[in-house]
Amino acid sequence: MAWTNDQIGNNALVGNIVPLNDLGVDEAFLKSTYEAAPVNGMIWNGEIWGLPETEEGITLVYNKALGTNRTSDRSAGLPQGLLAGQDFC
Repeated sequence: MAWTNDQIGNNALVGNIVPLNDLGVDEAFLKSTYEAAPVNGMIWNGEIWGLPETEEGITLVYNKALGTNRTSDRSAGLPQGLLAGQDFC
């Protein structure tokens, strides 16, 4: 069975799923296997209700040769390293 993590509470309340804590899955295992965001998405009412199926990351790729050094109001709130062209890898 697969579902989005915003439906965990509804599925748990009607008995469609059972907490994995009862089956030996603990938070330490999840945190050592997955990133924090997907782990947090599987925990509801202090219990683990699923294993993350996928993780998504957003990447910004651009061609520096086509860009300019100008910044605009649209850049407000961006990390300073990003505005300076810093590599984050």
